[in-house]
Order: sequence, then C-alpha cells, then structure tokens
Amino acid sequence: MIKTGFRALDKQIKGYRHNINMIYGGGATGKTTLCLMCALELAKKGKKVLFLDSEGSFSVERAKQLCNNFGDVAKNIIVIKVKNFDQQKDLFSKLNKLIIGSNFSVVIMDTISMHYRKEVKEDHYKANREIDREFYILKGIAKKVPVLITNQIYHDLDGNVKSVGGEMLRNWCDYLIELKKNGNRKLIIKKPIEKEFNFDILNIGLVEV
Repeated sequence: MIKTGFRALDKQIKGYRHNINMIYGGGATGKTTLCLMCALELAKKGKKVLFLDSEGSFSVERAKQLCNNFGDVAKNIIVIKVKNFDQQKDLFSKLNKLIIGSNFSVVIMDTISMHYRKEVKEDHYKANREIDREFYILKGIAKKVPVLITNQIYHDLDGNVKSVGGEMLRNWCDYLIELKKNGNRKLIIKKPIEKEFNFDILNIGLVEV
C-alpha cells in the first residue's frame, strides 16, 4: 500500500505545481483528510502552508494522528477560519499580498463552496460574480504556488453527481478529482486525464489499495 498525499497525487496526475486542483465529493469521502496530508507533507519539509478553513474542518487531533511530530511542524501551517461569505470576499482581496509577503508553498481551501452555496440562494448574480472573481485571483496565485481546493456536490434531476458551482467553477480548474464512497472508495481524476484508483482511509490517512 502507498500512502497518498501530495507526492502520490503528483505521481497520479503527472504534476500540478502551477495549477488549481479541485477535489470534490460527498461527506466523509476523504477530502479533508487528503488536504491535511498534503499540508503536513509540505510542513514537515519546512515549507509554509496556508490553510483556509470554511467548515471548521482543520482538526489538531486528526493532524496528530497523521503526523507524530505535529508539534514540531505546526508552526509551518497557518490556518485562517473563514466564517462567512463576506469574510471570504475580504480575504481574497488580500490573498495575493499575503502569499507574496509570507512565502507560502501551497494554498489549501476546505471548502471553497461552503459559504457560496448559502449566498447563491440569496443573490444568484452577486454570488456568482464574486466566486468568479475569487477564482480569477486563485488562477494568478497558481502561477506561483499550487492551489488545492475542495468542493461540495449536489445531484441533478437525473441523479448525476455535480460539483457546486457547475461548469463555471470547473472551467477555472486545471485538475478535477472526484472522491467516491460506495462500498469501495475511489479517487477519480476527471480532468485533464481520466484515471481512477481505489483507496482506503486509516489512522495514518489515505492509502492506495
């Protein structure tokens, strides 16, 4: 079995150092665990990680399970809690300056659509205009450092799984990775290539099987 973190994903999708990478899937499919593993893998090398947390998903206890010396590497992970869509908007306005000034090696957001999903019900046009602006900013950042985001899903009238934000968000992304849990767990690369493999979630994180 091969532990699947940043390096294993890189191997599977043949490199994504200057891209927006979106991981989407239902609840408990492993999205946050994968983000944590990627963050820890880089932090252990002394690299700085920016982790934007809109769901309260960053768990110190889970991080300690994934990394025995988390106390030593925690200083390399900056976690910013994003509590609502207005705060997300303000944060993205400052994101470029933050990245340049702090020498981060990756930007991770779990999850990009948490507050957008609520906002779009109130004002569809305003929410879409703002999320489009945020992806424009992420595209510029991805030219400097990798961007890894997670997204939620919904089912259309035919029962097909769709990522929140539809084609607008998908078109901004260079890599699309779907996580599924239906008996066996699957990681399915949808873009730019099509590939899938089975994995499991253990205390040490995601492992390819």
